[in-house]
Amino acid sequence: FWCRVYEVDIRQSMAKKPFYPVDDDPNPFVWVDHNKCIQCTRCVRACAEIQGRFVWSQAYRGNKARLVAGVDSTMLASRCESCGACVAYCPTGALDNKMSVSAGKADRLVRTTCTYCGVGCQLDLNVKNEEKGERVIRVTSHLDDNLPSINKMHLCLKGRYGYEFIHDPRRHSKPRVRQYLLDGTERPRKRGKFVEVDWDIALDIAARGLRKAHDEHGSESVAVLASGKLLNEENYLLNKLARQILGTNHIDCAANIYYASVVEGLMESLGMPAMAGSFDDIENNARALLVIGSNLTEQHPVFGAHIRQAILRRKVKMVVASPDF
Repeated sequence: FWCRVYEVDIRQSMAKKPFYPVDDDPNPFVWVDHNKCIQCTRCVRACAEIQGRFVWSQAYRGNKARLVAGVDSTMLASRCESCGACVAYCPTGALDNKMSVSAGKADRLVRTTCTYCGVGCQLDLNVKNEEKGERVIRVTSHLDDNLPSINKMHLCLKGRYGYEFIHDPRRHSKPRVRQYLLDGTERPRKRGKFVEVDWDIALDIAARGLRKAHDEHGSESVAVLASGKLLNEENYLLNKLARQILGTNHIDCAANIYYASVVEGLMESLGMPAMAGSFDDIENNARALLVIGSNLTEQHPVFGAHIRQAILRRKVKMVVASPDF
């Protein structure tokens, strides 16, 4: 506005080439353009106060002052974990997601729960309409005080950048059934080939198979196995399907295999196979931490960052007992 008021020719006053090289950091996920940086230091505070890695800092003086990674080295050499917290808080685009820096604006957001670990981080899938159909172009975090969320604006490397599998050509996007099930013939020796069908046909075949087993051999012949990646609400619906519709008590979850000893210990000590406190309670109130058989910063990165902040801010003592160390 003021340039127009004072009749300043912006194009003539602009530099002929960028003052800093664009995308000069080899980090495979974070795009760095110092020319857009206004030195608000939000990335510095995000890295220090959320992730606890202290990668970004201010350096140099006068008109040469700028933000640098570590001792003016690369991000990865400065202990960066590529969580993208600095990208989420950068207001100018000086830091951006390298995988989607030129993808444009999304047409809609789909809020969902990250499935990589059991922390339950909330994230937004940025979906764009393209000629071949809808496509996820980036994943962003959100800050909504009306919805409970452990991560808020924070996500880990997998949650923020591990979404390309959605559109991988090797991924099955439609259900498959054996050919003999479609033809209604006897099962061949080698079971025959798989054929892609729509969901209605696949669900109908599965329902007929369950009905046949139930009618011929009774409800005890049917079992339901749930994935360890399902949400509590989905497991609850499967429980109703098994017990009320199929009439069987044979229902289990893969988590009982991986965490059988933990579940047994929690049942004996607490009376329920789940944690008794919240993540916030552990971060803000716990006086000491005993971690058994887990590497929090790798297996549950966002919660691991919360524990890291508790150690940095409140000097909480933590003891790790694990065969991996």
